[in-house]
Amino acid sequence: MEHSIPAPPAPPTTRGSRIGAFFLSTTLTFLWIWLLAFLLEDVGRMSPVSYDEIYAAGMPSELVEELSGVDREVRLLERGIKRQEQIQGVLKRDMETSGEVMGQMMDLQRLALEKGSVPSEAERDALATAQETFLSSQGQYREANIEIQSANRTLFGLQQRRTGLGTRKAAAEAPIQKSYRAKVRVRALMEACVRLGILIPLFLVAAATVRRRWRHPWRPIYQSFLVATFWTLGYEMFEQFPALYFKYIAILTAIGITIAFLAWIIRKSTSPSPSLVLARNRAAYMESVCPVCAFKLSRTPIQGAPAVKRRGQAPQEPAGPLVPEGRVDFSCPSCGTGVFEACGECSGSRHSLLPFCEGCGAESPEALVLPSTAGAT
Repeated sequence: MEHSIPAPPAPPTTRGSRIGAFFLSTTLTFLWIWLLAFLLEDVGRMSPVSYDEIYAAGMPSELVEELSGVDREVRLLERGIKRQEQIQGVLKRDMETSGEVMGQMMDLQRLALEKGSVPSEAERDALATAQETFLSSQGQYREANIEIQSANRTLFGLQQRRTGLGTRKAAAEAPIQKSYRAKVRVRALMEACVRLGILIPLFLVAAATVRRRWRHPWRPIYQSFLVATFWTLGYEMFEQFPALYFKYIAILTAIGITIAFLAWIIRKSTSPSPSLVLARNRAAYMESVCPVCAFKLSRTPIQGAPAVKRRGQAPQEPAGPLVPEGRVDFSCPSCGTGVFEACGECSGSRHSLLPFCEGCGAESPEALVLPSTAGAT
Protein backbone atom coordinates (compact mmCIF):
# COMPACT_ATOMS: atom_id res chain seq x y z
CA MET A 1 0.00 0.00 0.00
CA GLU A 2 1.45 3.33 -1.06
CA HIS A 3 1.51 6.37 1.22
CA SER A 4 1.41 9.90 -0.08
CA ILE A 5 4.35 11.96 1.09
CA PRO A 6 3.03 14.97 2.99
CA ALA A 7 4.17 18.37 1.92
CA PRO A 8 6.81 20.04 4.06
CA PRO A 9 5.42 22.40 6.69
CA ALA A 10 4.91 26.02 5.79
CA PRO A 11 7.54 28.45 7.08
CA PRO A 12 6.67 29.86 10.50
CA THR A 13 4.86 33.19 10.53
CA THR A 14 5.85 36.20 12.55
CA ARG A 15 4.47 36.88 16.00
CA GLY A 16 2.70 40.03 14.80
CA SER A 17 0.89 38.16 12.04
CA ARG A 18 -0.24 35.46 14.51
CA ILE A 19 -1.56 38.07 16.94
CA GLY A 20 -3.32 39.91 14.12
CA ALA A 21 -4.86 36.70 12.83
CA PHE A 22 -6.07 35.84 16.34
CA PHE A 23 -7.79 39.20 16.88
CA LEU A 24 -9.31 39.20 13.40
CA SER A 25 -10.58 35.65 13.91
CA THR A 26 -12.12 36.68 17.23
CA THR A 27 -13.80 39.67 15.58
CA LEU A 28 -15.05 37.43 12.78
CA THR A 29 -16.49 35.02 15.36
CA PHE A 30 -18.56 37.80 16.95
CA LEU A 31 -19.72 38.93 13.50
CA TRP A 32 -20.82 35.37 12.69
CA ILE A 33 -22.75 35.24 16.00
CA TRP A 34 -24.36 38.60 15.16
CA LEU A 35 -25.40 37.36 11.73
CA LEU A 36 -26.88 34.15 13.16
CA ALA A 37 -28.79 36.18 15.77
CA PHE A 38 -30.34 38.30 12.99
CA LEU A 39 -31.26 35.16 11.07
CA LEU A 40 -32.93 33.53 14.09
CA GLU A 41 -34.72 36.76 14.96
CA ASP A 42 -36.29 36.83 11.50
CA VAL A 43 -37.38 33.23 12.01
CA GLY A 44 -39.18 34.29 15.21
CA ARG A 45 -41.25 36.85 13.30
CA MET A 46 -42.80 34.27 10.98
CA SER A 47 -46.57 33.62 11.41
CA PRO A 48 -47.11 34.61 15.06
CA VAL A 49 -50.18 33.30 16.91
CA SER A 50 -52.90 36.00 17.19
CA TYR A 51 -55.13 35.82 20.27
CA ASP A 52 -57.62 38.28 18.74
CA GLU A 53 -58.31 35.96 15.82
CA ILE A 54 -58.82 32.93 18.08
CA TYR A 55 -61.01 35.01 20.41
CA ALA A 56 -63.20 36.30 17.58
CA ALA A 57 -63.62 32.79 16.17
CA GLY A 58 -64.45 31.09 19.50
CA MET A 59 -66.47 33.69 21.45
CA PRO A 60 -70.29 33.81 20.77
CA SER A 61 -71.09 37.08 19.05
CA GLU A 62 -74.47 37.54 20.80
CA LEU A 63 -72.80 37.28 24.21
CA VAL A 64 -70.23 39.85 23.23
CA GLU A 65 -72.91 42.22 21.88
CA GLU A 66 -75.08 41.83 24.99
CA LEU A 67 -72.15 42.45 27.30
CA SER A 68 -71.10 45.43 25.23
CA GLY A 69 -74.64 46.88 25.41
CA VAL A 70 -74.77 46.44 29.19
CA ASP A 71 -71.37 48.10 29.53
CA ARG A 72 -72.59 51.01 27.42
CA GLU A 73 -75.72 51.46 29.60
CA VAL A 74 -73.62 51.28 32.76
CA ARG A 75 -71.33 53.99 31.43
CA LEU A 76 -74.29 56.20 30.51
CA LEU A 77 -75.87 55.78 33.98
CA GLU A 78 -72.57 56.48 35.70
CA ARG A 79 -72.14 59.65 33.64
CA GLY A 80 -75.78 60.65 34.47
CA ILE A 81 -75.23 60.09 38.20
CA LYS A 82 -72.02 62.09 38.07
CA ARG A 83 -73.87 64.92 36.28
CA GLN A 84 -76.67 64.96 38.90
CA GLU A 85 -74.05 65.05 41.66
CA GLN A 86 -72.46 68.06 39.97
CA ILE A 87 -75.90 69.76 39.78
CA GLN A 88 -76.48 68.99 43.45
CA GLY A 89 -73.17 70.66 44.24
CA VAL A 90 -74.25 73.82 42.42
CA LEU A 91 -77.68 73.80 44.12
CA LYS A 92 -76.08 73.26 47.51
CA ARG A 93 -73.85 76.30 47.05
CA ASP A 94 -76.93 78.29 45.84
CA MET A 95 -78.89 77.27 48.95
CA GLU A 96 -76.02 78.24 51.20
CA THR A 97 -75.79 81.65 49.55
CA SER A 98 -79.57 82.17 49.71
CA GLY A 99 -79.60 81.13 53.36
CA GLU A 100 -76.91 83.64 54.19
CA VAL A 101 -78.86 86.40 52.39
CA MET A 102 -82.06 85.41 54.23
CA GLY A 103 -80.26 85.53 57.58
CA GLN A 104 -78.82 88.94 56.87
CA MET A 105 -82.16 90.40 55.74
CA MET A 106 -83.97 88.98 58.76
CA ASP A 107 -81.35 90.53 61.05
CA LEU A 108 -81.90 93.92 59.37
CA GLN A 109 -85.66 93.69 59.71
CA ARG A 110 -85.36 92.67 63.38
CA LEU A 111 -83.16 95.67 64.07
CA ALA A 112 -85.61 97.91 62.29
CA LEU A 113 -88.52 96.58 64.33
CA GLU A 114 -86.56 97.03 67.54
CA LYS A 115 -86.03 100.67 66.62
CA GLY A 116 -89.73 101.05 65.86
CA SER A 117 -89.26 101.59 62.13
CA VAL A 118 -90.83 99.68 59.28
CA PRO A 119 -88.55 97.67 56.86
CA SER A 120 -88.34 99.20 53.43
CA GLU A 121 -89.95 97.68 50.39
CA ALA A 122 -86.53 96.84 48.92
CA GLU A 123 -85.59 94.90 52.03
CA ARG A 124 -88.85 92.99 51.95
CA ASP A 125 -88.36 92.19 48.22
CA ALA A 126 -84.78 91.00 48.85
CA LEU A 127 -85.94 88.73 51.65
CA ALA A 128 -88.73 87.32 49.48
CA THR A 129 -86.32 86.72 46.58
CA ALA A 130 -83.82 84.92 48.86
CA GLN A 131 -86.62 82.76 50.27
CA GLU A 132 -87.87 81.90 46.78
CA THR A 133 -84.36 81.05 45.56
CA PHE A 134 -83.68 78.90 48.61
CA LEU A 135 -86.94 76.98 48.26
CA SER A 136 -86.46 76.52 44.49
CA SER A 137 -82.89 75.22 44.93
CA GLN A 138 -84.03 72.94 47.70
CA GLY A 139 -86.73 71.48 45.48
CA GLN A 140 -84.31 70.93 42.59
CA TYR A 141 -81.84 69.36 45.00
CA ARG A 142 -84.49 66.86 46.11
CA GLU A 143 -85.38 66.08 42.47
CA ALA A 144 -81.69 65.46 41.63
CA ASN A 145 -81.44 63.23 44.66
CA ILE A 146 -84.48 61.24 43.50
CA GLU A 147 -82.96 60.83 40.04
CA ILE A 148 -79.66 59.66 41.56
CA GLN A 149 -81.46 57.10 43.71
CA SER A 150 -83.43 55.82 40.69
CA ALA A 151 -80.25 55.67 38.56
CA ASN A 152 -78.42 53.79 41.35
CA ARG A 153 -81.18 51.20 41.50
CA THR A 154 -81.00 50.74 37.72
CA LEU A 155 -77.19 50.71 37.86
CA PHE A 156 -77.20 48.00 40.53
CA GLY A 157 -79.42 45.83 38.32
CA LEU A 158 -77.17 46.39 35.32
CA GLN A 159 -74.09 45.57 37.37
CA GLN A 160 -75.68 42.34 38.51
CA ARG A 161 -76.52 41.54 34.93
CA ARG A 162 -72.99 42.40 33.82
CA THR A 163 -71.59 40.14 36.52
CA GLY A 164 -73.64 37.25 35.19
CA LEU A 165 -72.59 37.99 31.62
CA GLY A 166 -68.95 38.23 32.77
CA THR A 167 -69.24 34.76 34.31
CA ARG A 168 -70.65 33.39 31.07
CA LYS A 169 -67.92 35.15 29.11
CA ALA A 170 -65.20 33.70 31.37
CA ALA A 171 -66.67 30.22 30.90
CA ALA A 172 -66.74 30.73 27.13
CA GLU A 173 -63.21 32.22 27.12
CA ALA A 174 -61.60 29.35 29.07
CA PRO A 175 -61.45 26.95 26.07
CA ILE A 176 -60.30 29.85 23.90
CA GLN A 177 -57.35 30.52 26.22
CA LYS A 178 -56.59 26.81 26.37
CA SER A 179 -56.57 26.62 22.58
CA TYR A 180 -54.40 29.73 22.41
CA ARG A 181 -51.86 28.29 24.87
CA ALA A 182 -51.79 25.02 22.92
CA LYS A 183 -51.19 26.87 19.65
CA VAL A 184 -48.50 28.98 21.29
CA ARG A 185 -46.74 25.81 22.50
CA VAL A 186 -46.97 24.25 19.04
CA ARG A 187 -45.72 27.49 17.51
CA ALA A 188 -42.81 27.63 19.99
CA LEU A 189 -41.95 23.98 19.26
CA MET A 190 -42.01 24.60 15.51
CA GLU A 191 -39.88 27.71 15.93
CA ALA A 192 -37.41 25.77 18.09
CA CYS A 193 -37.25 23.01 15.46
CA VAL A 194 -36.66 25.56 12.69
CA ARG A 195 -33.98 27.34 14.72
CA LEU A 196 -32.18 24.12 15.60
CA GLY A 197 -32.79 22.81 12.06
CA ILE A 198 -30.81 25.79 10.80
CA LEU A 199 -28.05 25.73 13.42
CA ILE A 200 -27.33 22.00 13.65
CA PRO A 201 -26.54 21.53 9.91
CA LEU A 202 -24.43 24.70 9.95
CA PHE A 203 -22.54 23.40 12.98
CA LEU A 204 -22.00 19.98 11.40
CA VAL A 205 -20.84 21.53 8.13
CA ALA A 206 -18.46 23.85 10.02
CA ALA A 207 -17.08 20.94 12.07
CA ALA A 208 -16.61 18.78 8.96
CA THR A 209 -14.93 21.65 7.11
CA VAL A 210 -12.53 22.33 9.97
CA ARG A 211 -11.71 18.64 10.24
CA ARG A 212 -11.22 18.20 6.51
CA ARG A 213 -9.23 21.41 6.01
CA TRP A 214 -7.28 21.49 9.24
CA ARG A 215 -4.05 22.40 7.44
CA HIS A 216 -5.69 24.83 5.02
CA PRO A 217 -4.39 28.43 5.12
CA TRP A 218 -7.96 29.67 5.63
CA ARG A 219 -8.46 27.52 8.73
CA PRO A 220 -9.05 30.56 11.06
CA ILE A 221 -12.15 31.46 9.01
CA TYR A 222 -13.59 27.97 9.34
CA GLN A 223 -12.72 27.83 13.04
CA SER A 224 -14.40 31.17 13.73
CA PHE A 225 -17.59 29.96 12.05
CA LEU A 226 -17.41 26.70 14.02
CA VAL A 227 -17.10 28.56 17.33
CA ALA A 228 -19.96 30.92 16.37
CA THR A 229 -22.31 28.09 15.42
CA PHE A 230 -21.38 26.11 18.55
CA TRP A 231 -22.01 29.10 20.82
CA THR A 232 -25.30 30.01 19.14
CA LEU A 233 -26.46 26.39 19.17
CA GLY A 234 -25.75 26.06 22.90
CA TYR A 235 -27.54 29.33 23.65
CA GLU A 236 -30.59 28.35 21.59
CA MET A 237 -30.78 24.96 23.27
CA PHE A 238 -30.66 26.68 26.67
CA GLU A 239 -33.43 29.10 25.63
CA GLN A 240 -35.70 26.63 23.86
CA PHE A 241 -35.50 23.68 26.22
CA PRO A 242 -36.55 23.72 29.88
CA ALA A 243 -33.74 23.73 32.42
CA LEU A 244 -34.75 20.23 33.56
CA TYR A 245 -34.03 18.81 30.10
CA PHE A 246 -31.21 21.17 29.17
CA LYS A 247 -28.90 19.91 31.91
CA TYR A 248 -29.21 16.37 30.56
CA ILE A 249 -28.69 17.57 26.99
CA ALA A 250 -25.64 19.59 28.05
CA ILE A 251 -24.00 16.76 29.98
CA LEU A 252 -24.72 14.21 27.23
CA THR A 253 -23.27 16.60 24.65
CA ALA A 254 -20.17 17.13 26.80
CA ILE A 255 -19.78 13.37 27.20
CA GLY A 256 -20.15 12.85 23.44
CA ILE A 257 -17.55 15.54 22.66
CA THR A 258 -15.15 14.11 25.24
CA ILE A 259 -15.56 10.59 23.85
CA ALA A 260 -15.03 11.89 20.31
CA PHE A 261 -11.79 13.65 21.27
CA LEU A 262 -10.61 10.62 23.24
CA ALA A 263 -11.32 8.34 20.27
CA TRP A 264 -9.48 10.78 18.01
CA ILE A 265 -6.45 10.75 20.31
CA ILE A 266 -6.48 6.94 20.58
CA ARG A 267 -6.84 6.60 16.81
CA LYS A 268 -3.96 9.01 16.29
CA SER A 269 -1.85 6.98 18.72
CA THR A 270 -2.67 3.53 17.33
CA SER A 271 -3.10 4.38 13.63
CA PRO A 272 -1.29 7.65 13.02
CA SER A 273 -1.40 9.34 9.66
CA PRO A 274 1.73 9.49 7.47
CA SER A 275 2.19 13.16 8.34
CA LEU A 276 2.13 12.37 12.06
CA VAL A 277 4.56 9.46 11.56
CA LEU A 278 6.85 11.78 9.62
CA ALA A 279 6.71 14.41 12.37
CA ARG A 280 7.49 11.83 15.06
CA ASN A 281 10.36 10.30 13.10
CA ARG A 282 11.79 13.70 12.23
CA ALA A 283 11.72 14.78 15.89
CA ALA A 284 13.31 11.49 16.99
CA TYR A 285 16.17 11.81 14.49
CA MET A 286 16.78 15.42 15.54
CA GLU A 287 17.01 14.29 19.18
CA SER A 288 19.19 11.27 18.25
CA VAL A 289 16.73 8.82 19.82
CA CYS A 290 15.00 5.74 18.47
CA PRO A 291 11.55 6.59 16.99
CA VAL A 292 10.10 3.38 18.51
CA CYS A 293 11.47 3.06 22.03
CA ALA A 294 13.09 6.50 22.51
CA PHE A 295 16.44 4.87 23.29
CA LYS A 296 19.30 7.35 23.16
CA LEU A 297 21.45 6.49 20.14
CA SER A 298 25.14 6.74 20.94
CA ARG A 299 26.42 6.68 17.39
CA THR A 300 25.29 7.20 13.84
CA PRO A 301 26.59 5.80 10.54
CA ILE A 302 26.22 9.16 8.79
CA GLN A 303 28.76 11.78 9.59
CA GLY A 304 27.17 15.17 9.64
CA ALA A 305 28.64 18.08 7.80
CA PRO A 306 31.05 20.15 9.86
CA ALA A 307 29.23 22.85 11.73
CA VAL A 308 29.75 26.43 10.62
CA LYS A 309 31.85 28.29 13.10
CA ARG A 310 30.04 31.31 14.42
CA ARG A 311 31.70 34.35 15.83
CA GLY A 312 32.83 33.64 19.36
CA GLN A 313 32.00 29.91 19.18
CA ALA A 314 34.10 26.85 18.52
CA PRO A 315 32.97 24.44 15.79
CA GLN A 316 30.89 21.58 17.12
CA GLU A 317 32.08 17.99 16.66
CA PRO A 318 29.83 15.01 15.81
CA ALA A 319 27.84 13.78 18.79
CA GLY A 320 29.25 10.22 18.86
CA PRO A 321 31.85 7.99 17.29
CA LEU A 322 31.32 6.82 13.76
CA VAL A 323 30.81 3.22 12.78
CA PRO A 324 33.57 1.44 10.90
CA GLU A 325 34.18 2.54 7.36
CA GLY A 326 31.85 0.90 4.87
CA ARG A 327 29.06 0.30 7.39
CA VAL A 328 25.89 2.07 6.20
CA ASP A 329 23.15 0.36 8.19
CA PHE A 330 22.38 0.79 11.84
CA SER A 331 19.69 -0.59 14.18
CA CYS A 332 18.49 0.45 17.59
CA PRO A 333 20.30 -1.71 20.16
CA SER A 334 17.24 -1.58 22.43
CA CYS A 335 14.33 -2.66 20.18
CA GLY A 336 16.11 -3.71 16.98
CA THR A 337 14.36 -1.18 14.74
CA GLY A 338 16.36 -0.31 11.63
CA VAL A 339 17.28 3.35 11.99
CA PHE A 340 19.68 3.67 9.02
CA GLU A 341 19.93 1.57 5.90
CA ALA A 342 21.60 1.46 2.51
CA CYS A 343 19.97 3.63 -0.14
CA GLY A 344 18.79 1.68 -3.15
CA GLU A 345 19.88 4.43 -5.55
CA CYS A 346 23.22 5.70 -4.34
CA SER A 347 24.10 2.83 -1.93
CA GLY A 348 24.90 5.40 0.71
CA SER A 349 23.51 5.37 4.21
CA ARG A 350 20.08 6.94 4.58
CA HIS A 351 17.51 7.39 7.36
CA SER A 352 15.28 4.31 7.30
CA LEU A 353 12.21 6.10 8.69
CA LEU A 354 12.33 9.30 6.60
CA PRO A 355 10.98 9.48 3.05
CA PHE A 356 14.01 10.92 1.21
CA CYS A 357 17.69 10.09 1.04
CA GLU A 358 19.90 13.00 2.06
CA GLY A 359 22.57 11.91 -0.42
CA CYS A 360 20.61 11.53 -3.66
CA GLY A 361 17.07 12.55 -2.71
CA ALA A 362 15.54 9.20 -3.67
CA GLU A 363 12.02 8.74 -2.33
CA SER A 364 10.93 5.81 -0.19
CA PRO A 365 7.19 5.98 0.68
CA GLU A 366 7.52 2.75 2.69
CA ALA A 367 9.41 4.72 5.32
CA LEU A 368 6.18 6.33 6.56
CA VAL A 369 4.70 3.17 8.05
CA LEU A 370 4.29 2.77 11.78
CA PRO A 371 7.74 2.67 13.41
CA SER A 372 6.74 -0.51 15.23
CA THR A 373 6.29 -2.28 11.89
CA ALA A 374 9.48 -1.01 10.32
CA GLY A 375 11.84 -3.79 9.49
CA ALA A 376 14.78 -4.31 11.76
CA THR A 377 18.22 -4.80 10.31
